[in-house]
Amino acid sequence: MAKKKARPKVQLEFPLVLIKWRDIADWEGWNDLSMLTDSNAPICHSVGFLLSRDDFTVRITETISPGDSSECFGMIKCIPTGCVVLVKKLR
Repeated sequence: MAKKKARPKVQLEFPLVLIKWRDIADWEGWNDLSMLTDSNAPICHSVGFLLSRDDFTVRITETISPGDSSECFGMIKCIPTGCVVLVKKLR
């Protein structure tokens, strides 16, 4: 049986992170005040490669594809910094 070749390790320039953030919730139609006091913004969890982070926005991507002259990114998500509860480095 032939030996499998070891795959080369890929060095990622962008850290893999978990972001916990508050989303916006809304309800259609007319609602009474009890709806407002009993409701909270939902907590979301997103995992991706951290592209950048500043005072206004945290940017992650799900997919990185190396190109001939530059990398390409797919499914970029921009999360307002004010909504971010936690950024945890996974790798």
